Amino acid sequence: MSSHSDQLLSQLSKLVEDIEGLATSATHAGAEGAAGVSDRLKDALADAHTRLRNAEQGLKRGAVDTAKAADGYVRDHAWVSVGVAAAIAFLLGALSTRRD
Repeated sequence: MSSHSDQLLSQLSKLVEDIEGLATSATHAGAEGAAGVSDRLKDALADAHTRLRNAEQGLKRGAVDTAKAADGYVRDHAWVSVGVAAAIAFLLGALSTRRD
């Protein structure tokens, strides 16, 4: 899932750089160049929207795969899971009684 997050962050960074470049171009362009800059900005935003949607779908798939793997582990190792939950509950109970 980390690679999907890294991919999303790099795409967001590229989007910001593209928009900054287009904003600079718009500042230097005259009235005749403004339409071209506007078209390039719309294209860049549409491309970024598509890339972000793809990254979002990848992150969702990763989360679903991770949840399925965790569910499978708990089902295969039920008694270990019960033991870990009991140990955590015991520790929380012991810590909460020490404060009083």
